Amino acid sequence: MQTLEARIDEAFKRYRHTISLVDELIASRRNPQEIILLTCARLDSLANLAFTGKPQKDAFVSFLGQHAGATTTFEQISVADLYSFLAYQLWVLPGTIEKPGRLHMFDPLQDERYITFLWASDLPITVEALGALLRFILAALKRRYRVPSTQTLRRSSLDTHDRLSRYLESEATTHRKGLYCSAAAALLSRILVNSVEGYVIQLKKTQKLPWALFSDLCHFPSELNYLDERSIPEGRTVRIAVRSSGSTTA
Repeated sequence: MQTLEARIDEAFKRYRHTISLVDELIASRRNPQEIILLTCARLDSLANLAFTGKPQKDAFVSFLGQHAGATTTFEQISVADLYSFLAYQLWVLPGTIEKPGRLHMFDPLQDERYITFLWASDLPITVEALGALLRFILAALKRRYRVPSTQTLRRSSLDTHDRLSRYLESEATTHRKGLYCSAAAALLSRILVNSVEGYVIQLKKTQKLPWALFSDLCHFPSELNYLDERSIPEGRTVRIAVRSSGSTTA
């Protein structure tokens, strides 16, 4: 019988095959959408495996936080996305301010923080005043960061919340009045590699497998000590297949 470590490596072959395929796609500089879909699907699969019973979004975030090895990147702000968001808000500003002094939210859930930001600016609620504020921020972002993809690669399109805030505050005191696909793909590839290898190391170290892996790799009941009981959702009935020579019962 194979060791548990060997069985874990065998089970994760399909993930490593995906990593190889993603690397080939990155090298060929084609099919960017397939790169995103492949990496995110594999990461989602790993998250569901590691955090059984958690809501999908929570499981995904928890798994990346523990295994992706990109905490610093995740804590940064995509300035390019911020720039695009504010440029869009400038475009729809006449609809946001239906009349002076009144703000309209197109999407209460998505726009709440933005509308709060406009109120907190202490500027007159007019298209002219708030339009000038948005244009000032957009110009400041464009001077320092790589916000349109046509700008020089020497500029970063990511920064921490603190550094970005300090920069805008500094600009305000002196003011009178899509990442390239290859960069994003390389980051996704690193995250997938780190996640697979990190999770495999954890499984080998703890010798505890989530139910989905245990049922595929281990024999019941002789190897029950390898089962991570936390992976069995409370109140759920678990069906166990017992294999014997020539027959299978459940």
